[in-house]
Amino acid sequence: MKLGSSGWTLFLPLCCLATLAAPARAETSGRILRPNAVLHSVADVERSAAFYRDAVGLTMEPSAGFPTGASPRIGTAFGTPGATIRAATFSIPGSDVRLTLVQFSGVPASPIRQRLQDPGSVKLIVRVRNIDAAFERVRGRIARVYTDGGAPMKPEGPAAVNTSVIMRDPDGYPLELVLQDVPEISSAVPATSNVVGGWATFIVGDVAASIEFYRTRLGFESVGTPRPLAAMVLALQGTPDATGSMSAGVRPPGGVNTWRMYDFRNIDRARLDSRLQDPGTPAVSFWVDSVAALVARLKDGGVAIAVDPVQIDGTTRAFVRDLNGLLLEFVEP
Repeated sequence: MKLGSSGWTLFLPLCCLATLAAPARAETSGRILRPNAVLHSVADVERSAAFYRDAVGLTMEPSAGFPTGASPRIGTAFGTPGATIRAATFSIPGSDVRLTLVQFSGVPASPIRQRLQDPGSVKLIVRVRNIDAAFERVRGRIARVYTDGGAPMKPEGPAAVNTSVIMRDPDGYPLELVLQDVPEISSAVPATSNVVGGWATFIVGDVAASIEFYRTRLGFESVGTPRPLAAMVLALQGTPDATGSMSAGVRPPGGVNTWRMYDFRNIDRARLDSRLQDPGTPAVSFWVDSVAALVARLKDGGVAIAVDPVQIDGTTRAFVRDLNGLLLEFVEP
């Protein structure tokens, strides 16, 4: 099945995604090696893929020759026995993380409506060269703009270089476009690409507790100490009456970009805790050197295991939940 005129096959079983950019194997100890992808469960993968390809400007990865349809083994690996799975993966120029859109059918599903402030949400950040041009491309195809004023703003004040705007994509996922002058744009990014980077932001119940979880359990590096959310940052999120805090930054093992964590207070919020097959459910995927070793260690530490390790065509994967209910996928090539 094709999408548009790209000539690339759109749908691929997720067991095959791991073959696209697998890191070299090192000594195994249950370590995260580097980020893999932000996962979005969607109701219509073709529609969602068109948005991220045509409006956002991400690059769909060639995937010719992969079959579609149901596989008991694939369904078991994602906690959805009997499901038919279709997916599309996008690389993000200048980024160490990809975007994977996943559609499940043949199993019960309950669409969820996540809000930006809900713990367990994941905001995809896309860095661009020209934010006005990028926003103009998406504004007619998004569900809403969160940012006060409905347009890009400078969350660090009028004299700041950084400019951002946060919106809800057609599937309800938070998406932020950002213009910033540091770090330097990678020389590997094509000069013709307006997209020059990308990373993820976690919405959590408590920033300090979440940093400790990711630092001690998963080896993330903490950059600085948490700080209160300034009024202009809250306006950027579209939550001007809330309070909250944010991490100065956390860096996944093997990661190039610094990610962030936010918590929101004095505003209605609820943990997502949804299933992967439910449209609107986010997940974050990481390459690891040993899924079995990492899952065993996390299980001994009381971390909830959502899907036990399963091997498919030489690739092992599993899902756990962090303390905010967010699904984390571990993939071992």
